Amino acid sequence: MEERRRAPRFGLSGVVDVATWSERIIVGGHAVNASAVGILTSFAVPAVPVQVGDRCLVTVRLPSGLLHLPGHVRRKEPGDDGR
Repeated sequence: MEERRRAPRFGLSGVVDVATWSERIIVGGHAVNASAVGILTSFAVPAVPVQVGDRCLVTVRLPSGLLHLPGHVRRKEPGDDGR
């Protein structure tokens, strides 16, 4: 099956924390890649307490500083590694 994306993805490396508007905070994730319309993150815990549609604030810790990105959870599924 051909994968169709809205925007090209690029590699991104950094520790990721996610805070939802319901005040859940998930720390210690890792950025996998990003695009102009989204960021893919991986978390060590298998059941991250967010649901598709939740509003959130993603903070990526980059070498040059913190990058804060407001958004919505669009997908939540385990990767090939179960994360």
